[in-house]
Amino acid sequence: MMNEATNTRESIPPYLSKKIRLLSFFTIICVVFIHAYNYHDVELKPTTALYEGFQICPMIQFFICNALTRFANPLYFFISGYLFFAGVSRFNGSVYAKKLKKRLITLMLPYCIWVLAWSAAGVLIVKYCQTSFPVIDEKIGLLRENGLEAFFSKPLPFQFWYISDLFKLAILSPIVYFLVKKLKIFAVILAAVPWVIDYQFHYLPNCDGILFFVLGAYLAVNHIRFPGKESPVKKDALTIAIPAVWIAVCAAYTAMSAAAAPARALLFAYKMCGALGFVSVFIIYDAASGRIADSRALNAFASCTFFIYACHEPLQHMIFQRALEFTDSNFVHMALFFGLPLLFVLLGSALGSLLRKAAPRVHSVLTGGRG
Repeated sequence: MMNEATNTRESIPPYLSKKIRLLSFFTIICVVFIHAYNYHDVELKPTTALYEGFQICPMIQFFICNALTRFANPLYFFISGYLFFAGVSRFNGSVYAKKLKKRLITLMLPYCIWVLAWSAAGVLIVKYCQTSFPVIDEKIGLLRENGLEAFFSKPLPFQFWYISDLFKLAILSPIVYFLVKKLKIFAVILAAVPWVIDYQFHYLPNCDGILFFVLGAYLAVNHIRFPGKESPVKKDALTIAIPAVWIAVCAAYTAMSAAAAPARALLFAYKMCGALGFVSVFIIYDAASGRIADSRALNAFASCTFFIYACHEPLQHMIFQRALEFTDSNFVHMALFFGLPLLFVLLGSALGSLLRKAAPRVHSVLTGGRG
């Protein structure tokens, strides 16, 4: 999805195209921070109970990584579903074949290149560096045991699961189109059932992806206006209340995790964080877009979104592991937590910009034509 609006510009107004591009960039920053959690339970889940309890630094990281930023994946899939069907007046076999062929180039080709490159780097690190990184050892082990299944379901650069799920949704797009065309809003309600109970289908996209891709498709297919207005929204009680409730729920969820609340309660709070954040992001963007949308610096960074996404893991985890072997001080934990994501934003932006200028064709292949 990252900046995929550029590929459907003819059917999307300029304001909306810019909005999607900037929201994509913002959510990539959130993803980098989600992966920056570096305390005891590195792989955060909806029902994760904070091992450290009511300690301020782990709670700050948890609040940001597992609560505040958890709208990112739903937003990705929502925008992807909307863009996939935007401007499609009739979804027949030829349209499907054309879109699937395009996604092979824009999704699966970059996926295979990046996953192969990171996997090869992981093998070389394990073989020649006389060191061990759990995040690499685990993924290389899965590749050796399960081959292609692991390559496409549990890649070493683990953020690429999103690209794999997005291609699966492209394959399933005729079913999605039929459901949202015939059932309309009831198709969204149907897709919400596994999301509510957090049921994950084997070999299918995760429940977040299914629900929010269907929601985006529902808007596009039924010609319902994308959330937000062509000009910044006016402040009213509702636009202030929803983001405020979102922040409050994120704080409550963090406290519940520190208190090791029951799994069902944690799951419910987690889902609320994602759903309220999803709505709040559109409110906040439209309220602030007059100040930020035309920022040259922000738009320059946003043009390199895919490189930030592709480059930050597993390298960020490797740096965390090595740095925290020497000290367990909260200062180092927090300095790494805030410093490394910003470093990777700068690094990814610089690499993307340089490659676009030096070798535009290579850049296009590596990013699938995205920024």
